Amino acid sequence: AQIFDHENKPYMEFRSWDEYSGMPAVNDYGKRQDKTIIDNNGNVYLSDGKDSYYRKNKYGDVFYVNDKFHCHRLDGPAFEWACGDKSWWVNGKRHRLDGPAIEYANGHKEWWVNNNFIKSE
Repeated sequence: AQIFDHENKPYMEFRSWDEYSGMPAVNDYGKRQDKTIIDNNGNVYLSDGKDSYYRKNKYGDVFYVNDKFHCHRLDGPAFEWACGDKSWWVNGKRHRLDGPAIEYANGHKEWWVNNNFIKSE
């Protein structure tokens, strides 16, 4: 994958994540392998090959967003915290129809649909 500069020209290629920084491990220049997006803070997100982009931070938390940087993932939680907490989001809204939209590591669960709170247990 490549990171593109403001003129959409490639300036570095990466193939894997640096476990500590959560940023791509830089290899050598070359052709584009995967689609990436970069947020205003310089965080690089890799394509998951479907409809989301993800990044992992230095703590082991994984975040998924859509191309507008709204929290988003259709086939799993959009946030997977290293502590074990998980939350499901679709297009920037807490949302899950087949179970709780938030699952805390301590067992607490919350149901949300289209960003509307339904119940907790």
